[in-house]
Amino acid sequence: MKDKKIRVLGLDLAALEHRESALCLMDESMKVKSLLLKKDEEILNYIFKKKPHLIAIDAPLNFAKSKGFRSCDREVIKLGIRLFPPDFGYMKQLTLRGIKIKELLEASGFKVIEVFPGAFKQLLKIPRKDKTMIRETLINLGVKRIREDVSLDELDAIIAAIVALLYLKDKSISLGDNKEGQIVIPKLKELEAIKRGSSLLL
Repeated sequence: MKDKKIRVLGLDLAALEHRESALCLMDESMKVKSLLLKKDEEILNYIFKKKPHLIAIDAPLNFAKSKGFRSCDREVIKLGIRLFPPDFGYMKQLTLRGIKIKELLEASGFKVIEVFPGAFKQLLKIPRKDKTMIRETLINLGVKRIREDVSLDELDAIIAAIVALLYLKDKSISLGDNKEGQIVIPKLKELEAIKRGSSLLL
């Protein structure tokens, strides 16, 4: 990918470092390179090397001021989308790791947003775990160079990167507030256009 192109990075973060996290580097023509890494140091070094314009992380990046759901989580639920609160079971470990990575990236000058690929899939009526259908849908939306052996986590990282591109083009909305954090999803009119078969080429 040439340095002059806009590049975004989607990160489907695992709760613990011994498990694989998925990363997707995407340029504005929607060519992707996805990979799996484990340690925080590996993830950060890759990002520092590639220098994306925006990083979209699939993990809660804030806790609620009181226990349970944040305001952004409740807004997602109002759309009929299921998700867990940041302090629920393993989600607490994921949230703590997400906060740590976000703070390290922002301290190095990167912009970071929180995304939820499950919302993207559910609003488009794509089964969340159907790898074949997800891959085919993304290809039909204009994503290029998705490997045939791509993992489900990598597909979520690709979706995170798509939302990052939409964010840069003002084609997304940010649910929630600055106090408890925001979740970025595509604007509903953009999703309707996608459902009608419009390309996501930006």
